[in-house]
Amino acid sequence: MTGPSPAQMRPAPDEGGAGAVALDRLRVGASGTWRTLTGPSARLGLLGFVSGADGWHVFDEGLTGGLYVGGTSVRHVLFDHPGMFTLHVGAPDGHPVEIAVDSPRPVLTVVKNEPTGPISRIGPDPVVPRKREVPPAPSVVEAPRIAPVFPDVRGDPVKVETRTSPSPAERPVLIARRLAVRAQSGRILISDIDVALGPKSLTAVIGPSGAGKSTLLHSLAGQLSPSDGGVWWQGHHLHDEYLDLRTQIGFVPQEEIQHPQLGVRQSLMFSARLRLPDSTSAGALKARVDDVIGQVGLQAEQRQRIGSQLSGGQKKRVSIATELLTAPPLLFLDEPTSGLDPGRDRTIMHQLRGLADDGRVVVVATHSVLGLDLCDTIIVIARGGQLAYAGPPEELLEHFGCADYPEMFDLLETPAQLPPTAATAPAPPSARRDTIASTTRSASRQFRTLVRRNLSLLFADRMHLTMLLVMPLVLAGLSRIVQGDYGLGLWQDSRGVFHAMEANQRLTILIIAAALMGAAMSIRELVQERAIFRREYAVGLSPGGYFASKALVFGVVCFLQGILVARLATWGLPEQDGMGVLHKGWWEIAVPLGLFAAVMSFVGLWISAKARSTEQTTPALVAVVMIQIALCGALIPVAGRAVIEQVTMFAPGRWAFAATASSANLDRSPRFIDDKLINFTADQYWQNLAGLTILGVLVLWAGYAAVRRSP
Repeated sequence: MTGPSPAQMRPAPDEGGAGAVALDRLRVGASGTWRTLTGPSARLGLLGFVSGADGWHVFDEGLTGGLYVGGTSVRHVLFDHPGMFTLHVGAPDGHPVEIAVDSPRPVLTVVKNEPTGPISRIGPDPVVPRKREVPPAPSVVEAPRIAPVFPDVRGDPVKVETRTSPSPAERPVLIARRLAVRAQSGRILISDIDVALGPKSLTAVIGPSGAGKSTLLHSLAGQLSPSDGGVWWQGHHLHDEYLDLRTQIGFVPQEEIQHPQLGVRQSLMFSARLRLPDSTSAGALKARVDDVIGQVGLQAEQRQRIGSQLSGGQKKRVSIATELLTAPPLLFLDEPTSGLDPGRDRTIMHQLRGLADDGRVVVVATHSVLGLDLCDTIIVIARGGQLAYAGPPEELLEHFGCADYPEMFDLLETPAQLPPTAATAPAPPSARRDTIASTTRSASRQFRTLVRRNLSLLFADRMHLTMLLVMPLVLAGLSRIVQGDYGLGLWQDSRGVFHAMEANQRLTILIIAAALMGAAMSIRELVQERAIFRREYAVGLSPGGYFASKALVFGVVCFLQGILVARLATWGLPEQDGMGVLHKGWWEIAVPLGLFAAVMSFVGLWISAKARSTEQTTPALVAVVMIQIALCGALIPVAGRAVIEQVTMFAPGRWAFAATASSANLDRSPRFIDDKLINFTADQYWQNLAGLTILGVLVLWAGYAAVRRSP
């Protein structure tokens, strides 16, 4: 910004100070400049001028006596229409500051304050350059904007009118200023993104693959913290207040966020119970689900299974319906039309247009250009995460000087050849101190809902149901092929030596069966639901409740499977000598097997939480079962072997086999006589169960920690 020229300054009449100078007009230049003006009695302080997408912002940054508009003390004024305006400094009728707004830059005129005497000194002070960081938002609620009023041609005094706070339709509600995101390696993902979006707007983010569209979307939605700059939603800093604002944000990721085993209505009902406040009645839940099903046009498909009976476009609509349950005013969609044919692509965009017209801010990242004409704003990201364009769709191709979209996308691959961006950095929004209503959802209600959903998934998933019913029968049948008629008893030869080969083989097969059932049931459970969990976690799902519900359902189911396998495997066979240490017969075998299967289901959940893809779970399943077989002590002697014996203490299979072997009195056999964990006493039996339980608790804690880190 430059100061006034000598021609713009003239001597003022001597009304109390020699050499006093009055300034007729001062022009304000580029965005982000500041100037100090000194008036009578030092009543003029620091005025800040910032140009934004919604107009010129004037801030009181230290005025002694205050800034007044229409007699009202203010700190922040927005000029968004051309015209002539007047502010007063120091008092409601104090020093007048006339502002002529000639879009996009205002012209500031300071005139002599005749009621209070001459101006002793007026002149341009050195300009203080603004930093690139986001300016601090004013600490008080902003003043009413000034309506544009033009002076009378006869030169009558300018009439100034004021009005109440503007309606939301007149100003941006989602603002990103100087937004930048860098990877941990330092690579720039997006850089210097300035966005200002109004209400009831549909915005498309387009650009080459890998340019940073998804990164921008996640940053605007508060799910990815920026390296520089900031995002404001209705005056609130989105990332600083995300926990309070997250219920106002809907986000549809590229991945599916529903369980394919469930029906449309069934899935939405579970999501409604998880997302809506605890005070919501059952009738209100059903009404809300009916409402969102109607909004996305899935009334005819609401009873159909998502995974096998819906098309790709219908699945996307279920995802959108899930996000609409909480009626969020801000909705983001990442590639919602990916993989759809042009007809369905256009249908989705029309539906998004309708959602925006209903009062939402809708932002969609897309590769398709078929529905761009339905949007209010197009944001174009070039290679390297640079903002190449932000404006209406009808000016898009003209801005790049291209005849069609393919030519434009080719140009976006070389950012150095792009025309300069015409978008102006949006002004920092005024601070908001109003309380954000938070949605309360108890952990106990979430836990109960998740348990019900897990049970529904278990019985709806054909693979799980098959494993649940068939695996115990198959594995128990395998244990019956062991030769011999002694069952779990031992036989004594003529030399008085006890032989435990048959009993050991039967127990070994049961240990393998329990390990396989437990781990196989749960090892894919968390990794295949990761996209669903991340989205539900973002809107308030408790990781502890989520993991606890999985552990409870799979732990109980696998425990019952272990009991069933033990009963089928020992049916009709001789029981342990003396019917075991507690005289409970096959129950003494069934309880350790059931507990071991449950602990192995916890191990499977832990592996599933750590796995990056479902493909990694198969080799992990083989490895974990083989480890239990090798370290349990049934096939390979481990007693008395340094290091190896100590390592086996961390294998659940070791404690499970020791408990069953103690009940079967295998310590009478020379093969197990030196194993300290195998002893035909009640104390040793309970100690083995306690060791197995402790390992189960440790695995549960490790699984919970892995789930906590996974989002």
